[in-house]
Amino acid sequence: MSLLIPLAISLSSSRGYSVDEVREVLTQARNICDKLGNVSTLYPVLRGLCTFHIVRNDLDIAGELARRCIRIGEETTNIPYLVEGHNALGYVLYAQGELEQARIHLERALDLYEENEDSGLVFPTEQDPKMASACLLAHTLHLQGDMVGAAARYEQSVAWARKLNRPFDLGYALLVASYYCTLNKRYLQAKALAEEAMDISQTHGFAYYCLCDQVALGIAIAHLGQIEQAIRILEPAFAGLVAMGGKYGWVCFGLGELASCYAVTDRLELARTTIDAAIHEAINVGERVYLSFLHRIRADIMAKTPNPDWEVVERELCRAISVAQSLGAATFVADAQARWNEIFTRRAIANG
Repeated sequence: MSLLIPLAISLSSSRGYSVDEVREVLTQARNICDKLGNVSTLYPVLRGLCTFHIVRNDLDIAGELARRCIRIGEETTNIPYLVEGHNALGYVLYAQGELEQARIHLERALDLYEENEDSGLVFPTEQDPKMASACLLAHTLHLQGDMVGAAARYEQSVAWARKLNRPFDLGYALLVASYYCTLNKRYLQAKALAEEAMDISQTHGFAYYCLCDQVALGIAIAHLGQIEQAIRILEPAFAGLVAMGGKYGWVCFGLGELASCYAVTDRLELARTTIDAAIHEAINVGERVYLSFLHRIRADIMAKTPNPDWEVVERELCRAISVAQSLGAATFVADAQARWNEIFTRRAIANG
């Protein structure tokens, strides 16, 4: 057991959380723990398996494991276990589109961490949970429409990661910060953050995160008008992520961005199949957080086709609005409504 957990941590940081080798090591460790009945030893195994399933987008399994981690933390009054458990559940709930519940758990993780920071907290995972919670809380608050709170958490996550000065934490914080800047339409900053993250991943051999960094970079430069270069970056990056089993959150979001790139370059059939695949994947795994965004992209693609069916376009935009409203994602509601107004105002003008 003393060898298996460090091995899993090492494999996670170098190869990625979702590769089969990590699952095999953690499963061996869990089987040993189950036989021994040792709760304190079992926790890091369960937490590692939880992260494995989060990255693979096995959200129901990950949620069950995260809640079990919280229960163990409560039973043992172990603060690091509670922090890690609430952080993990926040990630699951975010992907499922349960934004308010995600906010509660991420804030709880941060509060527990900061209240006990002077007591020499030691965590069972490679990633610092204060940094990880603040990163995703920035996204959560942004989608809920709390731009001031989101900006504060964004700044906190990057500043804390730089203070820790640990490559794995800093690379992750910069990656998530790049996506945050993309959501805020700050594309030059998103590009710079993705490039800095990629440099860290390449230097330290973080293969999985290097692919994630490439996706973030491709999305940023697409919005800066470098569409063909973006496609050349995004296509192999997604192929690599699929090969490594990584599907969490930003993969569906990134596929939506890739579909937009195809549409801009008039590869409309490829755009349609890509956005359809992204929506199917999101629905299939219960990842609702970016579903509104994906329906909005599908509407854009349909509107670009020759002789578009405007009723279908309108239906997709209505779905985008409805989904966002059901999640409490005020920012996505506003984006979809603005797109609806833009498309149909332009159409009305064209029709005289």
